[in-house]
Amino acid sequence: MLLLNLKVTHGLTNTCFTDILRLLANKILPKDNKLPHSHREVSSIMKDIGMEYKTYDACPNDHILYYGENANLQQCPVCHTNRYHQDQVSKKVPYKVLRHIPLKPRFERMFKCKELEKYMDYHAQGRSQDGVMRMVADSKYWKDIEEKWPHLRNEPRNARISLAMDGVNPFGDLRTTYSVWPVLIINNNLPPWMAMKKEHAMLTLIIPGKYQVKDMDVYMEPLIDELRELWDGVNMYDVSRPVNDRNFLFHAILIWTIHDAPGLSICCGLQTKGKHGCPSCGPKLLHRQSKDLNKTVYDEYRQFLPQNHRYRVRDKHKFNGKEVEMRKPIKMNPARWKAMYDKKEGTCFPLGMKRLSIFYKLEYYENLPIAHLLDTMHIGKNVAECLWKHLNGTNLEAQIKLRKDLRVANIMPNMWLHEDNSYVHAPWNFTSNEKENIISTMKNIRFPSGFGATLKNLFTRDGSEFSGLKTHDWHNWIKYVLPAAIPSTFDHDVTLTIYKLCKYLRWVSSKEIHQDELKYWKRNVSLLMCDIQMCFPPSFFNSQEHYLVHLVEEIEQCGPIHIRTMWLVERYMKVLKQFVRQKARPEGSIVEGYMVFQAMVHLSEYLPQLHIEAPRLWNYNQSQSFEGEKLKGEGTSKRIKDAKEWEALHLYVAYNSDFMLEWMEKYAEQKKLEDENAWTNIYNRYGENTNRGLPASHKRKWPDRCSWNWLKTNIENEETKGQDRVTQQQLNFIKGSINGEVRYYKRMWNFGHHYRIRKVDEKRQTYDCGVSTSFEVECRSHANDRQPITSTLRYYGVLEDIIELDFMSFKKVVFRVEWYKLIEVGEEKTILLHNNGFHMINTSRFEATSEPYVFPSQCDQIFLIPNLEQPGWSFVIDYDPRGRRVTFVPDVEDHDLLEDAEVPPEEIDGQDGDDVIVNDAYDQDEDHDEFTEVSEGHDQPHGHQVHEDDEFIDFNLPVVEGGEDYESDGINLFVDLGSINDGVFLPSDEEISCEDDIF
Repeated sequence: MLLLNLKVTHGLTNTCFTDILRLLANKILPKDNKLPHSHREVSSIMKDIGMEYKTYDACPNDHILYYGENANLQQCPVCHTNRYHQDQVSKKVPYKVLRHIPLKPRFERMFKCKELEKYMDYHAQGRSQDGVMRMVADSKYWKDIEEKWPHLRNEPRNARISLAMDGVNPFGDLRTTYSVWPVLIINNNLPPWMAMKKEHAMLTLIIPGKYQVKDMDVYMEPLIDELRELWDGVNMYDVSRPVNDRNFLFHAILIWTIHDAPGLSICCGLQTKGKHGCPSCGPKLLHRQSKDLNKTVYDEYRQFLPQNHRYRVRDKHKFNGKEVEMRKPIKMNPARWKAMYDKKEGTCFPLGMKRLSIFYKLEYYENLPIAHLLDTMHIGKNVAECLWKHLNGTNLEAQIKLRKDLRVANIMPNMWLHEDNSYVHAPWNFTSNEKENIISTMKNIRFPSGFGATLKNLFTRDGSEFSGLKTHDWHNWIKYVLPAAIPSTFDHDVTLTIYKLCKYLRWVSSKEIHQDELKYWKRNVSLLMCDIQMCFPPSFFNSQEHYLVHLVEEIEQCGPIHIRTMWLVERYMKVLKQFVRQKARPEGSIVEGYMVFQAMVHLSEYLPQLHIEAPRLWNYNQSQSFEGEKLKGEGTSKRIKDAKEWEALHLYVAYNSDFMLEWMEKYAEQKKLEDENAWTNIYNRYGENTNRGLPASHKRKWPDRCSWNWLKTNIENEETKGQDRVTQQQLNFIKGSINGEVRYYKRMWNFGHHYRIRKVDEKRQTYDCGVSTSFEVECRSHANDRQPITSTLRYYGVLEDIIELDFMSFKKVVFRVEWYKLIEVGEEKTILLHNNGFHMINTSRFEATSEPYVFPSQCDQIFLIPNLEQPGWSFVIDYDPRGRRVTFVPDVEDHDLLEDAEVPPEEIDGQDGDDVIVNDAYDQDEDHDEFTEVSEGHDQPHGHQVHEDDEFIDFNLPVVEGGEDYESDGINLFVDLGSINDGVFLPSDEEISCEDDIF
């Protein structure tokens, strides 16, 4: 098994694997060894443990499958083509072979594995209770299924599965001359971070290629029969339950299918292009056949607005001058498609339908609310490509056709083609200077490691065009790069519309769906599409762009999209192509390699030594030291000579660690009691209406944080008295790090983010030193305000040092960050919220503070997009790392549990053992003199500057040009951080109008 694991891990061929077996058996091991001598013998052993598949011959013209009642036929009854090649005399060689890997044995193995079985009812245990949708089980669709079929809810181990399929060229090129169709089954019972992994995506069919499949339903028959059997129920044995409760009746239901647009047309018989190219709208969709553009355009979105909306009649001049009375199309589902088909009585297929899918043989299929999901992956990519094409401008011939179509559509009369074939510059096209500005911005962007391709490497030699972007890069471009790179001289209305579109796509791809944001976009997505309709020509509106209007409804029904998109399928195609060893039989190579891969996935749970001798293929319980933190390199030991810096570092650990919580509370109680006594003395002497504050001597006596000497003295006194309340962990902490030394590192992985210190990061093309965090602060209207407002503020900085403290019994990792100065008010403000939804900060000014420390678990990574029009200013971009786990944690604040991302291979500049210089002192902020000092004797750390006697204003409100001032009562860094969602600013219903900017 260890050798087989090596074969799968390193992709050894069957011949190479056989030679290794023979070498070990004949030359190295004793003569009486039991080692198999060939790969064929190993395959026979695998069949004994249930790793086998079935094959069915097929008609070369895709008319029938020799399966069931046709199993014994020698010719196709439709085209009379022979089943086997006639030139093969010695053995029967079929023309086409379908390979089917049954589902039932794999579910049986899953329930026999304790590591997997405990996740089969995760959907019932891990559902969100706060109204936020984080997985499919939180969606309305899931609840509707359980209401229709209660037996699925009564037994949480019953599976809700998805079917995904896509065509792939097994030889690695982009030609379509040979296309194999793998069919995958995704188990939605598992947590999202497991269900979308290649180890758990169950390959069930390999539909042969070489020629375009004419009828996909022919090859789906074995799978449909198996799904019907699983729906009726099969007996399963669960090893994790008590002995008398291990046998149960297992059911599985297919809840939806996942395809791209061509796959949906081929596999399900629905039109995805042409006059009725929207499977959600059906035949009721307004469309127009453009002769000049030679395509069907979907350029009318007023039908999705409320019936009394002014865009329909009163403001028709802003569109094509025609009134729109047609209502929003009723969303199509399997029952409505079937009713339309039955109404035709088989004479012809209804509009938008090419055939009745084989899925209707499933008795529950017609009752599913949604049967086919929109392909958000390719929708975002195609929208981004189309948008860049229109912004960049087209050639002269295309421009003439576009302007002629504007006249035919009776829209944008000032953009029509003149009699001499001349035309004015379109507002949706960049000028040459604007194009140079956006290209310069894109060339200066540095992405974090693993975020995406470096854009400056994708431009042509003359720098005028860029190409080679993959789908993931197009998504990053339209969600983050484009809204930050649009020049300010570009047309205002088009710019705002692009901002809205980019913000919408960022929300669509978010992993947490909040109900207020969902309601907002459900109400305004049709307005967004109308804005795009007014700003861009009809050539922009293909079927893929039209699908944008349906994404909100699908998210409302089915939950976040990241757990049900084509990303898994496309990535899985790469895995399957790696199994191809014999190009003459690619389908056989794929299925043989897959069976070996699945065998090792299954056996790795019973042979834990596999991941010791060779890399283990999958592991849920990976060791995560420091709560998911992985330091890279050996680091450099150094003693901190500055006593104040050493004290500040250890106090930060004390204030943010659970084992020191009781001592921090004890200090707070003493301080509160002393403050109350001090206020009582003031009121007795000057009256309750006095404006006097606490004397400076009292503030010096009771600072906002306890001193190291106070903490050390009290703990040692308790230990001397023999009190049990002092733990060994607290004693080790008071002694400080071993020998007074700490270890400095240059880089580390933390919950999917790759961090580097600035000194190393400046030499690289990536940007891994950006840090963002949130602090809970008390904001006061004036210095003596006794009713402060607690608020959460966001701060940004640059990573300077990664410090590891060793306290013998435990270790702690701390970041030392240089924070940007954040001033939101006044003429010297350094942060504002731009109309594109991103914060823009002045990166040339830093905050002087004696409290620069923060835990890695309290940080998020950011990167900056420079604003070339305002030197020294940059847009701050927050992003989610790939593989981030989003779960609901009851009874506590919501936390994002992140999965350790796989560390990509890369070269590291320099050695991790180099010395890192630590500053011994920090400059004090000179600008504090003109503002009210809230707490004397205490440095106000990287906070917003405040003005006296002004009211509090929430930092997260979209203040673009100035705003009200407020005051913060000394931002206390020694508090636990709360996570902030990158949400959408939602105005109230009264503030929303059709022409208002939604950001």
